[in-house]
Amino acid sequence: MAGETEYLTDFLKIIDSRIVSLSSISMGDLSLLHADIGLGRKIPVNFLGDGTMRLLEIILAMAHARHGVVLIDEIDSGLHHSVLPAMWTRVAAAADHFDCQIIATTHSYGVLQAAKEGLSGLTEPDFAYFRLDEDNGGIVPVRYSFAMLATALENWWEVR
Repeated sequence: MAGETEYLTDFLKIIDSRIVSLSSISMGDLSLLHADIGLGRKIPVNFLGDGTMRLLEIILAMAHARHGVVLIDEIDSGLHHSVLPAMWTRVAAAADHFDCQIIATTHSYGVLQAAKEGLSGLTEPDFAYFRLDEDNGGIVPVRYSFAMLATALENWWEVR
Protein backbone atom coordinates (compact mmCIF):
# COMPACT_ATOMS: atom_id res chain seq x y z
CA MET A 1 0.00 0.00 0.00
CA ALA A 2 2.77 2.37 -0.91
CA GLY A 3 1.59 5.98 -0.62
CA GLU A 4 -1.62 4.98 1.13
CA THR A 5 -0.62 5.31 4.80
CA GLU A 6 -2.62 8.53 5.30
CA TYR A 7 -5.70 6.83 3.82
CA LEU A 8 -5.17 3.84 6.11
CA THR A 9 -4.64 6.11 9.13
CA ASP A 10 -7.86 8.03 8.43
CA PHE A 11 -9.75 4.76 8.03
CA LEU A 12 -8.59 3.50 11.43
CA LYS A 13 -9.62 6.78 13.09
CA ILE A 14 -13.18 5.42 12.95
CA ILE A 15 -12.17 3.45 16.04
CA ASP A 16 -9.37 5.51 17.58
CA SER A 17 -9.14 9.23 16.82
CA ARG A 18 -5.78 9.39 18.65
CA ILE A 19 -3.99 7.74 15.73
CA VAL A 20 -1.64 10.34 14.25
CA SER A 21 0.36 8.12 11.92
CA LEU A 22 1.27 4.53 11.12
CA SER A 23 4.63 3.03 10.29
CA SER A 24 6.11 -0.37 9.70
CA ILE A 25 8.91 -1.26 12.09
CA SER A 26 11.24 -4.16 11.28
CA MET A 27 11.95 -6.64 14.04
CA GLY A 28 14.29 -9.26 12.63
CA ASP A 29 12.54 -11.03 9.76
CA LEU A 30 9.19 -9.47 10.68
CA SER A 31 7.74 -6.05 10.10
CA LEU A 32 5.04 -4.91 12.50
CA LEU A 33 2.67 -2.03 12.00
CA HIS A 34 2.98 0.56 14.77
CA ALA A 35 0.85 3.60 15.56
CA ASP A 36 1.68 7.00 16.93
CA ILE A 37 -1.17 7.90 19.29
CA GLY A 38 0.60 10.76 21.02
CA LEU A 39 2.39 8.82 23.76
CA GLY A 40 5.86 9.91 22.69
CA ARG A 41 6.61 6.44 21.32
CA LYS A 42 4.96 4.21 18.75
CA ILE A 43 3.02 1.15 19.86
CA PRO A 44 2.05 -2.02 17.97
CA VAL A 45 -1.33 -1.55 16.29
CA ASN A 46 -2.63 -4.76 17.87
CA PHE A 47 -2.41 -2.98 21.25
CA LEU A 48 -5.23 -0.69 20.05
CA GLY A 49 -7.82 -3.47 20.35
CA ASP A 50 -9.95 -5.86 18.35
CA GLY A 51 -11.97 -3.14 16.60
CA THR A 52 -8.86 -1.48 15.22
CA MET A 53 -7.47 -4.82 14.12
CA ARG A 54 -10.78 -5.72 12.45
CA LEU A 55 -10.82 -2.46 10.47
CA LEU A 56 -7.16 -2.96 9.59
CA GLU A 57 -7.98 -6.43 8.21
CA ILE A 58 -10.84 -4.99 6.15
CA ILE A 59 -8.92 -2.04 4.67
CA LEU A 60 -5.85 -4.14 3.88
CA ALA A 61 -8.03 -6.77 2.17
CA MET A 62 -9.61 -4.01 0.09
CA ALA A 63 -6.23 -2.58 -0.87
CA HIS A 64 -4.97 -6.04 -1.81
CA ALA A 65 -8.11 -6.77 -3.86
CA ARG A 66 -7.93 -3.56 -5.89
CA HIS A 67 -10.27 -3.99 -8.91
CA GLY A 68 -11.63 -7.21 -7.37
CA VAL A 69 -13.95 -8.58 -4.70
CA VAL A 70 -13.60 -8.70 -0.90
CA LEU A 71 -15.60 -11.21 1.15
CA ILE A 72 -16.16 -10.15 4.77
CA ASP A 73 -17.80 -12.66 7.10
CA GLU A 74 -19.71 -11.08 10.00
CA ILE A 75 -18.56 -7.56 9.16
CA ASP A 76 -19.36 -6.25 12.64
CA SER A 77 -17.17 -8.77 14.48
CA GLY A 78 -15.04 -6.92 17.05
CA LEU A 79 -16.73 -3.56 16.41
CA HIS A 80 -18.83 -1.57 18.86
CA HIS A 81 -22.33 -0.77 17.59
CA SER A 82 -21.65 2.97 17.90
CA VAL A 83 -19.06 2.93 15.09
CA LEU A 84 -21.07 0.84 12.62
CA PRO A 85 -22.67 3.71 10.62
CA ALA A 86 -19.25 5.36 10.18
CA MET A 87 -17.73 1.97 9.33
CA TRP A 88 -20.28 1.48 6.53
CA THR A 89 -19.67 5.00 5.20
CA ARG A 90 -15.91 4.49 5.14
CA VAL A 91 -16.08 0.94 3.74
CA ALA A 92 -18.21 2.25 0.85
CA ALA A 93 -15.74 5.09 0.24
CA ALA A 94 -12.80 2.66 0.39
CA ALA A 95 -14.55 0.28 -2.03
CA ASP A 96 -14.80 3.19 -4.45
CA HIS A 97 -11.19 4.23 -3.74
CA PHE A 98 -9.83 0.74 -4.39
CA ASP A 99 -12.40 -0.10 -7.09
CA CYS A 100 -13.50 -3.27 -5.38
CA GLN A 101 -16.81 -4.92 -4.59
CA ILE A 102 -17.66 -5.79 -0.99
CA ILE A 103 -19.74 -8.83 -0.10
CA ALA A 104 -20.40 -8.83 3.64
CA THR A 105 -22.43 -11.14 5.86
CA THR A 106 -24.23 -10.43 9.10
CA HIS A 107 -26.86 -11.89 11.39
CA SER A 108 -27.37 -8.56 13.14
CA TYR A 109 -30.39 -6.34 12.65
CA GLY A 110 -28.32 -3.50 14.14
CA VAL A 111 -25.70 -3.88 11.41
CA LEU A 112 -28.44 -3.50 8.80
CA GLN A 113 -29.80 -0.42 10.61
CA ALA A 114 -26.27 1.02 10.64
CA ALA A 115 -25.90 0.27 6.91
CA LYS A 116 -29.13 2.17 6.25
CA GLU A 117 -27.75 5.14 8.17
CA GLY A 118 -24.15 5.01 6.96
CA LEU A 119 -24.95 4.34 3.31
CA SER A 120 -27.88 6.72 2.91
CA GLY A 121 -26.04 8.75 0.25
CA LEU A 122 -25.45 5.81 -2.10
CA THR A 123 -27.32 5.34 -5.34
CA GLU A 124 -29.33 2.18 -6.03
CA PRO A 125 -26.72 0.30 -8.06
CA ASP A 126 -24.14 0.74 -5.29
CA PHE A 127 -25.95 -1.41 -2.74
CA ALA A 128 -28.01 -4.59 -2.63
CA TYR A 129 -29.03 -6.75 0.28
CA PHE A 130 -29.64 -10.46 -0.22
CA ARG A 131 -31.62 -12.55 2.22
CA LEU A 132 -31.63 -16.32 1.94
CA ASP A 133 -35.15 -17.74 2.11
CA GLU A 134 -36.49 -21.27 2.06
CA ASP A 135 -38.57 -22.17 -0.97
CA ASN A 136 -39.97 -25.66 -1.58
CA GLY A 137 -37.24 -27.24 0.52
CA GLY A 138 -34.44 -25.28 -1.15
CA ILE A 139 -32.69 -22.01 -0.41
CA VAL A 140 -33.19 -19.04 -2.73
CA PRO A 141 -31.65 -15.57 -2.56
CA VAL A 142 -34.08 -12.64 -2.37
CA ARG A 143 -32.67 -9.29 -3.48
CA TYR A 144 -33.60 -6.08 -1.67
CA SER A 145 -32.66 -2.71 -3.12
CA PHE A 146 -31.40 -0.08 -0.68
CA ALA A 147 -34.83 1.60 -0.73
CA MET A 148 -36.62 -1.69 -0.04
CA LEU A 149 -34.29 -2.52 2.84
CA ALA A 150 -34.66 0.99 4.29
CA THR A 151 -38.45 0.73 4.19
CA ALA A 152 -38.36 -2.70 5.82
CA LEU A 153 -36.06 -1.46 8.58
CA GLU A 154 -38.12 1.69 9.20
CA ASN A 155 -41.14 -0.55 9.77
CA TRP A 156 -39.18 -3.05 11.89
CA TRP A 157 -39.93 -5.91 9.48
CA GLU A 158 -37.79 -8.98 9.88
CA VAL A 159 -35.29 -9.10 7.03
CA ARG A 160 -32.61 -11.39 8.42
